[in-house]
Amino acid sequence: MSNFYNVIYEMENYNLLRPVPYKALTFYNTAKVNAFLLDIVKNNRSVFIYGDYDPDGLFCALSAHDSLKLLGCTKVRIYKYKKRTHMLDDLAVTECIQAMPDYCIICDTGSSELDKLETLVSYGIKVIILDHHNTIYKYSDFENVGSGSANSFSPASSDEVSHSPVAIINTTIENQLEGKKVYELSAGALTFCVFDTFAKSIEKDISSLSAYALVSLYADSMNMGNPINRSIYFLAHTFSQEELPSKIQMFMHANSSFYSRFIQFRLIPKINAIFRTEKFEYINECFFDDEIRAADKVRYLEAIDSIYTSNRNMVLAVADTIEYEEMDNFILANLESVSEYFKIKENKLYNYTGLIANKLSDRCGKPAVVYCPMRNYYKGSFRDISGRNYLQIFKQLCSAGGHGAAFGIKIPYLEFNSFLHNFKRLDSDFPIAELQNKPIIFDYGYVNADTKLIRDMALYNEFAGQDIPLVYLKKVFSANMTGGKTKFYYLYNWDGCTIQSSFALSVGDTILLQPIRNKTLRAIAIKM
Repeated sequence: MSNFYNVIYEMENYNLLRPVPYKALTFYNTAKVNAFLLDIVKNNRSVFIYGDYDPDGLFCALSAHDSLKLLGCTKVRIYKYKKRTHMLDDLAVTECIQAMPDYCIICDTGSSELDKLETLVSYGIKVIILDHHNTIYKYSDFENVGSGSANSFSPASSDEVSHSPVAIINTTIENQLEGKKVYELSAGALTFCVFDTFAKSIEKDISSLSAYALVSLYADSMNMGNPINRSIYFLAHTFSQEELPSKIQMFMHANSSFYSRFIQFRLIPKINAIFRTEKFEYINECFFDDEIRAADKVRYLEAIDSIYTSNRNMVLAVADTIEYEEMDNFILANLESVSEYFKIKENKLYNYTGLIANKLSDRCGKPAVVYCPMRNYYKGSFRDISGRNYLQIFKQLCSAGGHGAAFGIKIPYLEFNSFLHNFKRLDSDFPIAELQNKPIIFDYGYVNADTKLIRDMALYNEFAGQDIPLVYLKKVFSANMTGGKTKFYYLYNWDGCTIQSSFALSVGDTILLQPIRNKTLRAIAIKM
C-alpha cells in the first residue's frame, strides 16, 4: 500500500507525517503588547479578561487567565457570560468600568468597535486586543484611540513602543501587512502564542497551555495543515494527559485521548451545547470559578452532560423527522417541516441547523443544507461530512461565512426563491469531480490490516479539512472482522484495529474507513 505515500509525496504533503518544532512568534505589535504584559507581571496589575461567546473565545480567555496566573499575577478575573453576542458585550464594558482594572484584555472580538475602546480608555483602562476576525480598521486607527485622554502608557523604551493605551494583535491585519496568508490561527491559539512569546522573553515557561490553543484550533475549524498550527499540535502532544490543564482533564476519562476526535466530538459539542442553550452559569462556574468545590464541579459537569445528551437526542430526533429533498449532489431541508412535532423557538432549534445538517450529511453521504425562517431573513447551515471546500461556491449564491466544509448562510426573504432556483441549478450542473479538497480514497484489497499504514493515515487526517483532503481506505468487510453492537456503536476488530460504525456491517459490504488517532488503532466506517 505504498500508493498512499506516493500520493502525498506528489501533493507535497509528506511533511504532515513529520513533527514540526514550535517557535515563538513575533507580530508587528509584539513589542507593545510585551511592554503591557511586563507592566502587568512586574507590578501585579489588576486585569479584566473578556472572551467571545463561543469555544474559541472561552479558550482565549482561559489561556490569558492561566498564563498570567502561571506568571505570578494574583489580580486577574474573567468576565462571566451573561447574554450571547459576537460583539464586545455592552454589559462587559459596563462591568469593566465599574471594576476599574488597570488592564482589560479582549479576546476573539473587539477589532471593529473603536467606540467601546474609546469608552474604556477614557476611564484610564489600558486595553489589549487579541483577535483574528476581519476588520475595516488598520493598526494606525487603534493608535489614535484615547489620543485625547490623559491615559497614556509610558514604556521602558519610548523609542520602541507608542504611548497609545491600546495594544492590538489581529492576524487578519498581520496577513495584510505580510501580503500573504502567514497566520491561520484561531483567537485561542493566537492568545497562547502571544503569551508564550512574552513568557520566553522573561525566561518563563507556559507551554503546557498549548493544549488550550489546540482545542481552539479544532473548535474554530482552522487550517491544521498550516505549519504554525501543526507545530502547536506537536507541542501540545509533548505533554501527558495528566499534564494537561485541569479544565480539559475534567472532560476526559481513562480511555480518552487528546486527539482531534476527542476535541471535535466530545469536548467542543458539550461546550457548544451550553452556548446554544444559553445556560451560561455552567460555563461560568466550571471554567471561571477558581474556588469552586469539587462536589459542585461534579454537579455542574453532570448538568453539562445532561444538557448535551438532551440536545444530542433532540438533534437526532429532528434529523429523523425533518423532511428533506435528496438531490443529485446535495441534501436540502427546511427546519419548519418539524414544527408540528417540535417547538422551534422554545427549543432554539435555529441554533442547531449545523448539527442537523451534519447528521443528514452523515446519513446520506452528501453535503447538506438546512435552513429556517427568522424575522427578516432565512438562516441556515451547510455541512459536508467529507470535509470538502464549498464555501467559495456558496458565496456566489448568498451571504455565506465560516469554513470550507462547515459554514452558515443568510438569505433575505425577497431573495430566497432566487437562491433555491440557483441552488438546484448548481446541483444539476455541479462538476463535483473538480471540487477542491475532494477526499482521497485508496482501494485496500488485503485481508489483514497494515497497522503502520493505518497509523500514518490517522496522523495525516489530524491535519486534514481545509486545504488538505481527508484520506480513506475502501475495503470490503470480511469474515475476519469480528464484533457487533455495543452501547453506543457497532465495534469490530480488524487485526488490532477497531472499526467504529454507526450502522451494522455484514460480510461483503463495501465501506470507507477513515483512520483516526486514538489510544488504540481505530478507523471510522462510512457508508459508500
